[in-house]
Amino acid sequence: MMREVAFAVLAFAVLGWTAAAAAPTPSPGSEPVKAKEFIQRCKTDWQFCNTRIQAQMTQLNAVREACIPNEVKRDEAAVRIAHVLEEVLEEDPDLLEDGEYKLFIGQIIVLIWPCGVVS
Repeated sequence: MMREVAFAVLAFAVLGWTAAAAAPTPSPGSEPVKAKEFIQRCKTDWQFCNTRIQAQMTQLNAVREACIPNEVKRDEAAVRIAHVLEEVLEEDPDLLEDGEYKLFIGQIIVLIWPCGVVS
């Protein structure tokens, strides 16, 4: 299962890297953008990460890119998503550590709670 998630995240990331390369470099002290920086911040400031993960969950659920059941506990789901992101980064750090964390989080959410039939 982890390999499938890692592969899917990688496949989606390749599509987003072109747009990310054109983005301006963030100023020092700004919010982390890279997945590796985000995971490091999660280890020292969980509320920061929890808020951002739940915002992505809400956004993707609202536009029906993800279909998160009502019974899913948001705090537990955020921990699960952060853990999957960390595992993906550990499995292939050279390829994924420079990717934008919001892109990866969104892909993980959609993979865990897809809308419609997945074959």
